[in-house]
Amino acid sequence: MSEVWMTMEEIEALWPNRKPKPLEEPYKQLAMNLRDKALAQVEQNADQDWLAQAWIVLRSYCREHPGLVFTSPGFVLNSHYRYDLPHPREARVWGAIFRQAAKEGLIEKTGQYMQSPDPRQHLRPVACWRVIGG
Repeated sequence: MSEVWMTMEEIEALWPNRKPKPLEEPYKQLAMNLRDKALAQVEQNADQDWLAQAWIVLRSYCREHPGLVFTSPGFVLNSHYRYDLPHPREARVWGAIFRQAAKEGLIEKTGQYMQSPDPRQHLRPVACWRVIGG
C-alpha cells in the first residue's frame, strides 16, 4: 500500500462543496472548551497504570525516532505490536495523550495528512505528527 501525503488544502480541493465555514469566535471557543473537557474526562477515567505505560512508550518512541513524521493510528498500532502495550479501555484516551505530548514539546503537527495505516479506519485522512523532542 502506498502512502499518500496531502496538505489540508489538497484535501479540501477534493471536496470543494463540502468545505466547512469557519466558526464564529464564541462558537469556536465553546467547541474548544467542550473538546478539552471531554479529553480531560477520558484521561481522568483511564486506567492510570496503562496511562503511565503509554507515556513511557511514547517518550521512548520519541527518543528513538528524532524528526520522524508519523500518524497517531500508526503509532497506536506500533505501540501495541512493537512495544507490547495493551489496548486501553477507551481508545479516545490517545487524543489526550497526543495533545499533552504536543504541549510538552515532544511532537508537533506538520500540517500534512495521509491515509490512515489502520485498516479499520478505511484509509481516512489523518494528521501527521513530527517528533521534536524526547
